[in-house]
Order: sequence, then structure tokens, then C-alpha cells
Amino acid sequence: MTDAFLLGSLCGVIALRLAVIVSYCWRTDKPFTSSHVKVLQYSGQTNTEKKKRHEEFFETTTRQFNTLLIAGSISLAAWSQLFTNSTNGAGQQLTSLTRNLLLLSSVVLLSAPLIFRRPAKEFQFICRESLTAVGLALLILSLASALADLFCDIGFVVSPLIAVAVFVADLEESVRVFKMY
Repeated sequence: MTDAFLLGSLCGVIALRLAVIVSYCWRTDKPFTSSHVKVLQYSGQTNTEKKKRHEEFFETTTRQFNTLLIAGSISLAAWSQLFTNSTNGAGQQLTSLTRNLLLLSSVVLLSAPLIFRRPAKEFQFICRESLTAVGLALLILSLASALADLFCDIGFVVSPLIAVAVFVADLEESVRVFKMY
């Protein structure tokens, strides 16, 4: 039952993030070629405000790359440790779902900045942001799965609550992004 909550939450987060990307493509004239500079130039903003938002965009992009690479590296290191200890110790108590979620989180987090590496393109920014959300959701869900594996009594109660909280948090964030674009 816990696995169903975890996988259901993951599917929900992926569906929401795909909806964000499709919604952006639908609402934008040229989603694959527009840079953030062009999108920010709409009436009601002074040149100073436009420049400030443009600088914030590039700062956010830099943080995005750092977050993806650091979180992906940490999850890959954790998966490597669990994989080598999967036959003895605490690693033996973890299910393959826990290890697979952790490995998948590292793959998503590390591949996002490689696939979508052009910082000035808004479409790529949104894709990186979506993959960040999916990768971090995978990481949190793998920890929730580990909680259920190691602490059966309390884990089976807390793990589904964590899965629901991950989905609700991403739903809230996705609604905010829908309103922005």
C-alpha cells in the first residue's frame, strides 16, 4: 500500500510538470526560440525593472545548475553506498523500490543540466525547473520508502503522508507557475 502512495505521488508530480511544459508551449508564440529577455519585455515595466528581472533570471539559472548537480551527486553517492551494501547490513533491509527511486533521482538530477544547458532560453529553464521538481520528488520519495522499509510500524503511516505532502506541494508550485505563464 505504501508503494502505491509513493508511485501515485510520483506519477502526479510528473503529470503536473508535463502540464506546465505543455501549457507554456501552448501559450507562447515561439516556445523553443524565445529568450527570457524577449518574454520579459511587456508593458508596465520600466527598463530598470526589466534589467533587474533579467539579472534575477540568470542568478536563478546558476542556482538551478548548482542545485541539480549537487543534489544529483549526493543521491548518486547514496545509491552507490546502498548498492554496495545491499547484501548485508541496513542496505539489506531496503527494498529495490527504495534503491531504484534513489538511482532514478540521481539520473534525472544529473541529466537535466546536460540536456537543457542553454541558460538564456526560457523553455529550457522551465524544463530544468520541472526536472528539478521531479528529481527532488524522487529523492524525497526514496527517503520515505526507506523510512517504510526500516521502521515498519511508523513508516507505513508516515510514508504515505510524505507522498501526499510531496504531491500537494508540487500541485501548489505548478499552479503558481501556470499563473506566471
